Amino acid sequence: MHLRLIGQILAQVSADQRERMTMSVERLNQSGDRIKESRRTMLETEELGVSVLEDLHQQRQTLLQAILPLHHLLRNKK
Repeated sequence: MHLRLIGQILAQVSADQRERMTMSVERLNQSGDRIKESRRTMLETEELGVSVLEDLHQQRQTLLQAILPLHHLLRNKK
């Protein structure tokens, strides 16, 4: 009787351990998926930031090219 009870307890402990391990693996997989999604979002954001900086640089160059002749014209009138 004792051996049977011990066997049942050991079987239950093993089943509980398997269930906990399965849940842990599932959580790890979910965490890995979230990390992959975060990395994808980060790369997309970085790409967008680079594009915005390039646009701003081009706009600055355009403004400087428009302002510089005006600056020289005003300077020469003095």
